[in-house]
Amino acid sequence: MASILEAHSNYLRYPKRMRRGNDAQLRHDGEAGLSAMLRAIRNAKTSVLMEFYIFQDDATGQVFADALIERARSGVLVHVMVDAWGNMDVDATFYESLAAAGVILSEYRPIGIWNALRGPGRRNHRKVLVVDYRLGFVGGLNISDKYASVGQGGEGWRDTLIEVQGPVVNDLIRLMLNSYKQVNPTGPVLERPPSAPPVSGTMCAALLTNSERGQRHRIRKSYLKAIHAARETIIIANAYFLPGLKVRRALTRAVRRGVRVRILLPRDSDIPVVAWASRFLFAGMMRRGIELYEWSESMLHAKVAVVDSVWSTVGSYNLDQRSLRSNLEANVVLLDEQFGSQLHADLCADIDRSERILPTIWSRRSLAERLRAWFFYQFRSFM
Repeated sequence: MASILEAHSNYLRYPKRMRRGNDAQLRHDGEAGLSAMLRAIRNAKTSVLMEFYIFQDDATGQVFADALIERARSGVLVHVMVDAWGNMDVDATFYESLAAAGVILSEYRPIGIWNALRGPGRRNHRKVLVVDYRLGFVGGLNISDKYASVGQGGEGWRDTLIEVQGPVVNDLIRLMLNSYKQVNPTGPVLERPPSAPPVSGTMCAALLTNSERGQRHRIRKSYLKAIHAARETIIIANAYFLPGLKVRRALTRAVRRGVRVRILLPRDSDIPVVAWASRFLFAGMMRRGIELYEWSESMLHAKVAVVDSVWSTVGSYNLDQRSLRSNLEANVVLLDEQFGSQLHADLCADIDRSERILPTIWSRRSLAERLRAWFFYQFRSFM
């Protein structure tokens, strides 16, 4: 009997990057996602490696900081990398308390006068955690009250991450150690673990990043390959949806092949100009048979997709210009029918709780709304 890699290789842009023998669990929202990461940190025995775009000094951030401080004082290697732009409003004393406890801190692209004036530029937008060189987390959740549940005093943003074990964790380790070396070439040496993470499951998974200059389009190409291979269903949930022409054409061709294409987006975005620019594309996509839905219960911050319930991706990558051209991102691609079916079912449940944008109603929007969408779409390359 053919393996899943052989049976479904047509979905894969980078089959040689796939690792066999992994296990992955979906973790939705802060209640499950933040709790799983915090539990792993508190149980760490040897190491905690973190790389997050945002690590806030709010209640959620303080809980994580306390756990990191306790582990560092117990002799666990703790390294935390944050993005300077994403944490501009964090009080310096917050990070100083971590450093005082023995946490190794790295800041990606500190902000000077010049780049403060010209905008964010290239940022580290990843959200990655590896504990004890064997347990990894990759997704869209930052460390912030925005992602904590309402019951925990947070804003309850809708988001997704995966908890992974197995050989793909070794790629996460390599990514994080390389990031550290680039940012801290003269800092303390972080050694690679003596042995690779053991096989722990049956899933095929690959880590895709866009770190190298020649690989800026790697994650988008992975999306395109899966969309081209789709035969039944495509579901994409994306916080900041401004796809280029190649992605839009691929989705249109999928619809023509009889594939049902559904896109789930936030109704109320935390970055309104991106949402307004995105809406410039809605009429054209709906004319071509693409179904659009808006999540209104909270901010939808997820960056996930599933094709034919077999190809899945979860990570930090948005289908917009910043993820394509500027930000450092990390996504895990999984080829597994059980995982794909679970993600498909979860996204269908979210769509059932969302409102579909109907062409007949959309066509009645005001001239002011149309002009606003057109205006901000012209600046999509800067968003």
